[in-house]
Amino acid sequence: MHIRMALISSQAYQKYISSIAQKIADIQLDFYVYEEPEQATQLLHELQPCDALIIGGFLPYLEVKPLLPSLRIPYTHFIQDEATISTTLLAAITKYHIPLNQISIDVIEPTFVTSILQDIHQLDTPPYIHDATQVDVEQRHRTLYDEGHIQLIITSVHQLYEKLKANGYPVMRMQESTSATIQKLEKMRDSVLLQKSNANRMTAGVLKIHPEDEAAFIHFTQAIHANYTRQNTHRMELYTTIGHLEQLLHNEKQLKACLAYFKKPYQMGFGYGESISEALQHAQDALQFTKTDEIYILDEYSRLLGPYPTHQTILPLKFDSEKQKEMAERTKLSVLSLSKMSSFIEERHTKHFTAQDVADHLHVTRRTAERMIKKLLEHGYLAIISSEMTYKKGRPRAVYTWIGS
Repeated sequence: MHIRMALISSQAYQKYISSIAQKIADIQLDFYVYEEPEQATQLLHELQPCDALIIGGFLPYLEVKPLLPSLRIPYTHFIQDEATISTTLLAAITKYHIPLNQISIDVIEPTFVTSILQDIHQLDTPPYIHDATQVDVEQRHRTLYDEGHIQLIITSVHQLYEKLKANGYPVMRMQESTSATIQKLEKMRDSVLLQKSNANRMTAGVLKIHPEDEAAFIHFTQAIHANYTRQNTHRMELYTTIGHLEQLLHNEKQLKACLAYFKKPYQMGFGYGESISEALQHAQDALQFTKTDEIYILDEYSRLLGPYPTHQTILPLKFDSEKQKEMAERTKLSVLSLSKMSSFIEERHTKHFTAQDVADHLHVTRRTAERMIKKLLEHGYLAIISSEMTYKKGRPRAVYTWIGS
């Protein structure tokens, strides 16, 4: 499978990457070349369909950074690190035989240079260090050379290199590590392949809808390319791919427009898993946590994602210990319910509680809380310690305590 990557860069960086990309299997590069970093935004709008985006340089990255979160593909920019700076300084010293204190260098993160000099005990004779993002960096280089303070300029900015070279200044580019660049391209390729693999996996959904919203439900299934089965007039099961589901959920405008077709309350739970049966069980568990007009996802790592469309958080609900897994198997309670129960116990100042306390914390009915408590009682995880009278007429409420296994 060939991965198509778009590269926004200068012409010089295009030549550099082109020579390296030939050594990497399964990638195809589409180049979008700018003359000035400010043109990167326009080039971003001109992108043709691709699997990933690479921004070649920090300055163009700053230009397009506000727009990147809206992309539906992975993206990265090649960050200038200490290894790149060390390689460049070593090349300058060995090739030109120029002492450090007669070099003027601009970098994205000036503290990197200081850190390198400290490591090699050269803080007494440092080069002239500049922030490459400053607008006057070119003039600083020129002035230092014109006044005889330096013999060499090292720059991180491709356009500045071309300009200084054209005006007769002794200048060299920052030296990229070929092996490091290959690793970055391979990492991006592998990330895209993994994303494509995950996107093609199946997901299951369980929906509670009003019979009058049949047309809205059909519209929703079409939006995520889903097949469905009807359990009863109010409950549906559907199946689609993770890619189709997330494409809708992560497009807030499209998602809200799709959900606007529902005129009556709805609840939706989706599940990911290693098998369809596991995904369906996770969908049923996720549905337990939905309130009116909410969508939750329970993934294969037992993380609860949602609620959509209002906001999204990640709540880890996975049991890690064998003891807790055994508890789920013995009681036949879902991992979600037991995880919530565990957090409920941990958050309380006392281990004593009533069924109503559990119902309030888990956002379930008292009857549901009582069924859960009954199973925990039967297997010795809870004990009744007393009962308390309510202020209203009725039987006393049992007070429970957590005793573990």
